[in-house]
Amino acid sequence: GILHGNEALVSYYSGGDLKVAVRTEGVWTSETVDSGEEAEGNGADVGQYSDLLIAADNTVYIAYYDAAAGDLKVAHGIPGNWNLAIWAAEGNVGQWPALSEEEGSIYVAYLDAGNKDLVFGRWTGTSLESEVVDDADFVGADSAHSWVGDSAVIIYHDGVNNSTKLSEPQSDDRNLVQLWSALAEEHGVELIVCVAAALRRETGPGAQACAAHHPQEACGVGVACLGVLGPTG
Repeated sequence: GILHGNEALVSYYSGGDLKVAVRTEGVWTSETVDSGEEAEGNGADVGQYSDLLIAADNTVYIAYYDAAAGDLKVAHGIPGNWNLAIWAAEGNVGQWPALSEEEGSIYVAYLDAGNKDLVFGRWTGTSLESEVVDDADFVGADSAHSWVGDSAVIIYHDGVNNSTKLSEPQSDDRNLVQLWSALAEEHGVELIVCVAAALRRETGPGAQACAAHHPQEACGVGVACLGVLGPTG
């Protein structure tokens, strides 16, 4: 973002902290915005998935995830003078926030990881008025949004319907499934789809299929419990 026309700002995550780098007259300096606090037995860890917005009045807003508490937090102010607030705290929320401003109000889209939903809300100055936009399975990651007139447009990730070989996008649209399959074949990469998600989207006898054999999945895609991706022993 650009502040006051001559200062470039970048928010980022480093060592469990939310930080901001400011470029003034060609020189970069950085500062810690939030170091977080321990919560629920977890060590302090804040700043992941940060999104920065500079409002019309030059107030800087940074939305980010508090991994220790599972909260959506927002810092607002200017470099050197930050105010911190929790915008959403019910469950495990706040990953992949996306901020915008419309008619003087600040809005945010984010992932409710506990319910696997996409949520959108408006900050009133004291609380977040929010609603679930999409409650399908495993949706809401990597969100971005803008405005068309007075309507919010949100782009977000669907974590289920991205590997089925039965998908048929329009001829002028990119075929995400084919692109993933081509990447897997070219580089010898194994693509893993969550077995629970795969079973949810199948119907009929296929819903009872063994995880080792899912005819619905595209070439190069395997189905397994995602625990196989984690450390063992």
